[in-house]
Amino acid sequence: MASEEINFVLNNGLEIYIDEEKVTVTLSLLCVTLDLPAKVGALNMTYYNGSDACITCEGSGLTVRQGRGHSRSYSYRTQESRYPIRSHAGVLEHMNASSAKNRLKGFKVTVPDYMHGVLLGLTKTLMSKWISGSETGKEYFVGKKLKQVSLKLLNIKPSYHIERLPRDLEKHYANFKATEVLAYFTVLLISMHECYFTRKVCAAFSSSV
Repeated sequence: MASEEINFVLNNGLEIYIDEEKVTVTLSLLCVTLDLPAKVGALNMTYYNGSDACITCEGSGLTVRQGRGHSRSYSYRTQESRYPIRSHAGVLEHMNASSAKNRLKGFKVTVPDYMHGVLLGLTKTLMSKWISGSETGKEYFVGKKLKQVSLKLLNIKPSYHIERLPRDLEKHYANFKATEVLAYFTVLLISMHECYFTRKVCAAFSSSV
């Protein structure tokens, strides 16, 4: 397992040779970012769609229907009803009680996965709300401006460091990649009411700090 290999290096170091002299180099892992499947092996934790998979709090989550299947959901809670934040002692207790087939919780050294969590998760979820026909009449709905937004997108001449060319948002939204959301999201954002624009800017700033 990845967690065992990492622990071995942290506890024993690496032996290298410098000018024919053996030197033991010790390492310290301060922080790491991983996508969800990789995080499972590295942190010896429950899969993201399993119970108690949150690395921040002790909430178990709920199984909810999503599309043709189901997913694990951690719904918003008020300050008074939130679950306790995971502690170092609690993490160690769960690690000692876990096995390869029953992993309760791993250690907590990760930061949010920006690509999946922020761009393809939070941002695309917000975009679907803003342009979905089921949200017609809501103050944040901008679906009626999609043709105008798509035209603005298609008129953009991106510089060489942006890998993907603009696509028609109305036709290809469901297939937008993370790099497209990152590069062109602002075009949709500027068509929104000022208060929602400000909130999303604050969210974007806080996730990059």
